[in-house]
Amino acid sequence: MTTSSKLRKTFLFLRRTKGFKTITKSIFHLYLIITTVLGNGVSVVAGALTYNTLLAIVPIVLVFFSVLHMLPAFNSIKDSLQEFIFENIAPSNIEDFNV
Repeated sequence: MTTSSKLRKTFLFLRRTKGFKTITKSIFHLYLIITTVLGNGVSVVAGALTYNTLLAIVPIVLVFFSVLHMLPAFNSIKDSLQEFIFENIAPSNIEDFNV
C-alpha cells in the first residue's frame, strides 16, 4: 500500500467522523467571517456608528446637565454625578479640562 493510498483512506475515514465535520464547518465559518469583515469594510462601518452615537449622546447629556443645573433640588447630587462621569466615561487626561 502506497503512502498516498494510506492518506486517502485516512482522509475518507476522517470525513465520516463527526469531529471532522465539525472542524471543517468551523473553519468554513471562520473563513466566511474573515472574508466578510475584510470585504465589507466593517471597521469603516463601526467608526461611522461610533461617530453617530457620540453625536447623538453628547447633546442629550448637555441638555440633561442644563436642566439639572436649573433645578436647585439636584445640587446635592450634581457633584457626585459629575465625579462619576469623569471617573468612568471621560478620558484619563480630563484634569487638563476640568474647570
